Amino acid sequence: MKRTLFLTLGVLLGTAPLQADYQKGNQSLQFHMGPGGYSDDVKVNNGDDTIRDCGGMAGLQYLYFLHSGPTIAIGPDILWGDLSEQDPSSIVTNAQSHGAEHIAVYQGMLKLAHPHGHWRPYLLGGIGASRASLQGDITPPSGTPIQTFDSIRYGFAGTWGIGMDIFPREHWFLGLELRQVLLSRLLHVPTAVGQTFGIQPVRDPSSMTTLMIKLGYKFGSN
Repeated sequence: MKRTLFLTLGVLLGTAPLQADYQKGNQSLQFHMGPGGYSDDVKVNNGDDTIRDCGGMAGLQYLYFLHSGPTIAIGPDILWGDLSEQDPSSIVTNAQSHGAEHIAVYQGMLKLAHPHGHWRPYLLGGIGASRASLQGDITPPSGTPIQTFDSIRYGFAGTWGIGMDIFPREHWFLGLELRQVLLSRLLHVPTAVGQTFGIQPVRDPSSMTTLMIKLGYKFGSN
């Protein structure tokens, strides 16, 4: 399967005409998705009740090209993530714990890209804000869930990354991108019921890494 995919991509690139360079006034819109996660698990009371450090990520990005030599583009970028885990609980005997964190990162991005050819490597940097929603519960043998966390927090986000845009045609492009996202270590306080079970506040890890595939479209003046 992989061999067929690479062969097809090679044929497309080999038969396609040389693509137009990035120019001032060009714009691009892309969708990206792939695996990602925190630098560490989120552990409740340092026990087995955790939110795993990996999950699925997806996002959208719009860029406007300010300059063609070197190629510089700026624009908004949104990244969403969903991390969750179900474990035996170390807090309530014979119970199951479930935790889920939904992450949204909103940033202004700057992209410095190679301007021409089928293969266009680039560097990426961004700064903005993050939103983290933490939900948690423990289900004891009685079967009635106990809500342990219901927290929404906001903080800082910063990103650096590297990637490759692949142009099989003049306007459409594919690619791969590796990002490192720096985050505020947001503090999540347990619910009042959770506190009665001795559950302590938890902090998000300080960074998140993603590896994403992309599909995009370049348009605007050349």
